[in-house]
Amino acid sequence: MWGWEQDNGSWTGLMGDLQRREADLGVADLYIMEHYFTIIDMSVGGG
Repeated sequence: MWGWEQDNGSWTGLMGDLQRREADLGVADLYIMEHYFTIIDMSVGGG
C-alpha cells in the first residue's frame, strides 16, 4: 500500500515508488508526517 521505511532508508509501496522516481504523482490519504518530507512534496486538495 503506502509503504514503510526500511532499516536501510529505502521505502516500500507507494512511498518507495516516489522515492525511486518510478512514479511522478502519488494520490493517497497519507498523514502529514515530517519524515515524509525528505522524499516527497505534499499538496492540500480541496473538496
